[in-house]
Amino acid sequence: MPDARPEHDALSSGVYKGVLAGLGASGTIAIYLDNTGTEKKAIIKLNNKAAELTTNSLTNWQPGQKIDTALFTGIWSGQPVEMRFSVDTIGTNSDMTIDIPGKKVVPFIFKETSGVIIESFEGDYTGDAEGVFNIAVNGNDLGIVFSGIDVPMVSRLENGKINFTSESGMVIKGNFYDDEAGGTWENKGTGKTGGWKALRTQ
Repeated sequence: MPDARPEHDALSSGVYKGVLAGLGASGTIAIYLDNTGTEKKAIIKLNNKAAELTTNSLTNWQPGQKIDTALFTGIWSGQPVEMRFSVDTIGTNSDMTIDIPGKKVVPFIFKETSGVIIESFEGDYTGDAEGVFNIAVNGNDLGIVFSGIDVPMVSRLENGKINFTSESGMVIKGNFYDDEAGGTWENKGTGKTGGWKALRTQ
């Protein structure tokens, strides 16, 4: 069941979920903004260690108002974490950055609604290259982040399957099996190929 409550479905408040990926770094994120009360927090789980981030940027903010680079801070594994989050008045065009010393992490998030749960999958890719490979799924929409690429890849499922080709020539194919996913990758620019697999962790 989604955590998001229906009164927030078309507002900037509610729940946002997704994945984080970088070199040697894999995790999930969930942001809660007045979903069940007045909570304004983000929970990150990175390399199996969790941290809760809080903010003073939204003291005068109300659900349905735009958020512009709100600063969330906390401590992860003894390191200070800074996250900045933006979204428009109806919960679309969300954007975030996250800064952890020593970790270059690329995030991707969706807004969760009361009708569709956001599923986060963490895994790895292997073959001619290897690293972290994570996916966020929102119905038929998905976002892919993996180490070695600084920009998330956004696509749609075709008959429940991944069949994606980026402008740069990265081809990703795959299937979902309940809480598992897996498939193949190919970089047409370099000729490198391999496989990937992931498990649902959020």
